[in-house]
Amino acid sequence: MGGEMPYGQWALWGLTAAAVLLLVNVGWVLLVRWWYRLKGPLPEMLRVRCADGWELTVHARRAPVRRFAEPVLLCHGLAANRFTFDFEPPYSVAHYLTEAGFDCFSVEWRGTGHSQRPPRGRRPTDFTVDDHIQHDGRPCWSWR
Repeated sequence: MGGEMPYGQWALWGLTAAAVLLLVNVGWVLLVRWWYRLKGPLPEMLRVRCADGWELTVHARRAPVRRFAEPVLLCHGLAANRFTFDFEPPYSVAHYLTEAGFDCFSVEWRGTGHSQRPPRGRRPTDFTVDDHIQHDGRPCWSWR
């Protein structure tokens, strides 16, 4: 019994270690978000309303010299957001396409990014993939 720590001290050390790990993790996330933030001009934010009441956000990057009449609509996957396509050059698809002469629009589907708020009486998670298919696509072209 001479060198053993009581249970209370182990619990205190465990809580201290967990708190330190949490702070390091939060610090790391904040550092990464700051390092990879958009440093150039932000895209124009457009709002579109779906037939079932959800409001989606579409981020527009207009071509400095428009060479093509057809715009490009960039649509992220279900576990992503607009930053899949729109971040700092030279790795940004949105920047590349606008420099090539396309107007480029990155949609944020319901439940992600700036499109998170549901209509009155519905929860933020009250939608399915079918709602994305049936309701979200058509309004994204309404700004044309």
